[in-house]
Amino acid sequence: TPDIVTFTAPQSALSAIAGIDDIYMLYLQSPAKPMDLVADDIHGAKDLWYPSLSGVPKVIDGSTQIVGLQDTGFDRGNQDPPGIMDLFNPTDRVVRYKDQGGKSDPDGYNAANGEHVAHGTHCVGLVAANGYSGELQDGTSVTDTNYEAQGTGMAPKAQMSLDGVISSGGQGGATFSPSTSYWDNEINDGAKTMSNSWGSGAGSYDSTSQNVDDRIHGDPSLMILFAAGNDGPDPNTISANSLAKNGITVGASENYRPNYFGADNPNLVADFSSRGGTSTSSGRIKPDLLAVGTADISLMGYGEWTGIVDNADTDQNVPDPSYLMDYDQYDSNSSSNPATGQDGINDYRYMQGTSMATPNAAGAYALVRDYFNKIEGNTDVSSPLAKAVLINGADRMDPDLYDYPGYDQGWGRINLKNSLYPDAPRTWQYTETTISSTTTWDITSTLNTNIVKDDVPLKVTLTWVDSSGDSLSNDLNLRVVAPNGTEYHGDMYTNGWSTPNPSGYDSVNNVEQVEVETPEPGTWTIQVLVANQPETFPAAVVISGDFGPTEAYDVSMSTDYPT
Repeated sequence: TPDIVTFTAPQSALSAIAGIDDIYMLYLQSPAKPMDLVADDIHGAKDLWYPSLSGVPKVIDGSTQIVGLQDTGFDRGNQDPPGIMDLFNPTDRVVRYKDQGGKSDPDGYNAANGEHVAHGTHCVGLVAANGYSGELQDGTSVTDTNYEAQGTGMAPKAQMSLDGVISSGGQGGATFSPSTSYWDNEINDGAKTMSNSWGSGAGSYDSTSQNVDDRIHGDPSLMILFAAGNDGPDPNTISANSLAKNGITVGASENYRPNYFGADNPNLVADFSSRGGTSTSSGRIKPDLLAVGTADISLMGYGEWTGIVDNADTDQNVPDPSYLMDYDQYDSNSSSNPATGQDGINDYRYMQGTSMATPNAAGAYALVRDYFNKIEGNTDVSSPLAKAVLINGADRMDPDLYDYPGYDQGWGRINLKNSLYPDAPRTWQYTETTISSTTTWDITSTLNTNIVKDDVPLKVTLTWVDSSGDSLSNDLNLRVVAPNGTEYHGDMYTNGWSTPNPSGYDSVNNVEQVEVETPEPGTWTIQVLVANQPETFPAAVVISGDFGPTEAYDVSMSTDYPT
């Protein structure tokens, strides 16, 4: 096998180079570029930024949302104005950043758990980077909203409230010290979505999970997302921090970048992604959802590089060049003279893990909230409804490898297209209520449940808020009846589809779903039965299927041609 040499040469010299006796063959190698738009495409986020592509009448980009995140820190940069350009240009979208432990600045400089990694900066970018650095270097417009450089997060106009949680020690001795109390800071800043890419490892429902359930129970407009963990593929490996019933536990699916290991099939669950199981929380379905968590491109903090170089850290080399992207556009001058230059440190890098999947999911959740704000006029959508929207539109993973629903994939991989702007003839509807008695909630009287054709599966998703504790307290049962009388119950599945005429109901999950592959045309009965109601609590139902056109049009034709 001949040696491979990579070089740069003008096009005019290629013929002469090809004529050299030692040259066997020439290949064109295109320069590597950030490719976050791959994940954005997989999740259906990209089209939401462009009404002409999604058909949604307004731009859904997260501009009405604030997302909270606590992690290793955030790269505010070493220049004036501070910060990586993607969060500070053209406008400052960081509501607040505080180095809570005194060791998070610059992000990645102090080696938490023995590694110089700007983990927090990378997570922030997956939620809300706008690709400014990439566009600047590529020479494309940085004043429009086309996001052409592919260094873009899920919600490129969302704002961020941030807490750095590296403390005690410094170089080589720093510790990662997250706290549920920091959520208070983020909530006070206006955040309704909190992304958490940290955990304690596999275990049982713990005080953090209880805190998540308590907070959402107290304010159902909140959503707290947690990474499932990286202890897969064995069952019962979900992090103890990630077992809340009211939050969203996020597992990792593969990206599609075939040149990178573990990123060649988006319909596979990442091998490392932690799994649920029959021994975890009485067999509750966890994770809830999957998001892309391999070969994720996002922001790189300069402390990650300088922390190694400045301290001559012999335990960790400068980041592998194959994980760095060729973008370097830090601001080099003051805000009064905002010319751009380079500082010799890359702006983007690859990372993988459920830590990356979680901010992708948080960004998608923020887009759902943005949709309800702009399209439905609901400025503070409830978490049961937003969660049901994401679950109802999720994609199944490879059916030959994974049960659906199941402990590998939960309810599937987030697909905002299916959730918010599905292809015809599929449409979706929703309703929500407060459960205050044991009276059956009749969905049929509220939504159009008349199936026109059986060419689209009927999918009914029910979610509600429960009080804290590992076992289920508030208990609802989903009952769906076909026109011919066949009955289906929530979460009773056989071979990936709802079981006809099952004998029982689910008493473990506060997410219930019925999905019928070829639904009989006609009016279906959809009911929510109240099995246990010790308190008043909110609930939501989302349905999708072929319910016929959502709008009527009058079409008239005329001609001047003689008839």
